[in-house]
Amino acid sequence: MTEYQFCTVWYGSQRRYVPHFISEDREAAIKAMRYYCKKNGFTDTDAKGRNNTVEDLVIREMTLTGKEVSRLPYFAFFDSFDRRRTQELKVKQHEKGYWYEVKE
Repeated sequence: MTEYQFCTVWYGSQRRYVPHFISEDREAAIKAMRYYCKKNGFTDTDAKGRNNTVEDLVIREMTLTGKEVSRLPYFAFFDSFDRRRTQELKVKQHEKGYWYEVKE
């Protein structure tokens, strides 16, 4: 069994993942990500009610024991016009960010 978490990633020396939606359905998590982005953009509210820009919006695939299986950023699912991609991007994580390639 796996679960999918939609999280915002906060800037900082240590990345902080703030979950906003958790589901066993991957498409439901992607829809929640799209809804959040349309409503809030790449911002999140802290404990004092201030809006802060976040580094990324991600879908994390987790096992029920809490182990992370994969992590896909917003742009793996949507293009720059907020349209769903017809082909998901294959994402390779690098220490300086992400590399994108179209899946074969």
